[in-house]
Amino acid sequence: KRQLVVARTAHRVVHLSPNLEICMSLVKLGIDMLDAEHDALSSLNLDLFNAVNGRGPEVDTFDLVARLYSLAQSHFRSEEALFEGWQGSQHHTRLHSDIVQRLNILFAKFDSLSPDYTAENQKEHLVELSKFVDSWLNHHVAFEDTKYIEYVLEKQKQQVGSS
Repeated sequence: KRQLVVARTAHRVVHLSPNLEICMSLVKLGIDMLDAEHDALSSLNLDLFNAVNGRGPEVDTFDLVARLYSLAQSHFRSEEALFEGWQGSQHHTRLHSDIVQRLNILFAKFDSLSPDYTAENQKEHLVELSKFVDSWLNHHVAFEDTKYIEYVLEKQKQQVGSS
């Protein structure tokens, strides 16, 4: 008997300035590790937005960018290990590769040796990065990650049953 898994979403819009807002769409997939990683990515992205607008405590934006990059990489590895064997795994892994490629381009702009780097344009780059991460989290998690949840939950159920 198959169960339909529906992601639960808490929708919250955070207004950061008259022209800038971030949609914190916290999609819960029902897999604690992934939900925690999505929450952490969303939280780091909110920290970036706050840094752009001078809200909250003073933060090292380069450190935030590095933490976001590291978490995104480890998150994709975790996720891909969970859905290994799923019929859509190759397509989903390609989607992750596309996201990583775009993140690499955006993160390169924070390298002081990059031709795109100037102290003056860092705010612009932070906004661009935050908007991309916001879009990724809101679209990819809600519309792509939900496709493998049934497979992963069934796989976990079988593993528990066989032990």
